[in-house]
Amino acid sequence: LSCEEPEPYKRLSIALKIVEFIILLDKISHSSKVLHKAPISREQTVKRIIDYVNLHILESITLEDISAALFLSKSTICHKFASYMNMTLNRYIAVKKIFRADEFIRMGHGVQEAARMLGYDNYTTFYYNYKQIMGYSPTSRGRG
Repeated sequence: LSCEEPEPYKRLSIALKIVEFIILLDKISHSSKVLHKAPISREQTVKRIIDYVNLHILESITLEDISAALFLSKSTICHKFASYMNMTLNRYIAVKKIFRADEFIRMGHGVQEAARMLGYDNYTTFYYNYKQIMGYSPTSRGRG
């Protein structure tokens, strides 16, 4: 008498062992990804923020919008951005918008039109930011 299993059972047994092994590898792989997932660096976070700002520069950009889009807390965004860029996020957005507004004005767009094109709802805020950043008013464009 032989103690060996009939051939079909051997193949089935081997196939089941292979499936169990694949499932085990998948579990190990998945758990190691979760356990060893590297945190996003400050530099990567800031790059993602800048990319978002550049993509949405013609809109009104809020911290809430950035937070929701990047799945990061508002405090994380503010802290990482300011510590890496040495300026606040709001200041960065204002500078980017004013430089773009200056381009639009040089291209022949009106000052108020340029402000609207960049998502400014309040012309006074635009005027103040422009004068503070550029050193002259948007209507004088360097004459005064």
